[in-house]
Amino acid sequence: MSVNHISVPLPLGVEPSKTDLELLQATFQAIIALRYENAVRRDAMLSVIEDEGWNVRWGLTWVAEARRGNDYEQATGSTTESALGCLYHLVQMAKLEGCP
Repeated sequence: MSVNHISVPLPLGVEPSKTDLELLQATFQAIIALRYENAVRRDAMLSVIEDEGWNVRWGLTWVAEARRGNDYEQATGSTTESALGCLYHLVQMAKLEGCP
């Protein structure tokens, strides 16, 4: 059986707007493209790395960036909350190191 569509339940109480639905569709299309485009090349690279004894874990991440003048901080995380939490700590550390 070939499946070419998926369904994803939304949290209770969520009533997505037309814009929300377009954003979700674009997001899922991007994830699908990232997952399946160049799969042969990706799998070959992964195989070489693992054959050299490495254990590989990979996935999609969120990137949070903060800029102020010449100052720049960047953090990544598996969720928006974890990326923003890391970024918050980096910005707070910048204050402690003398950056106002």
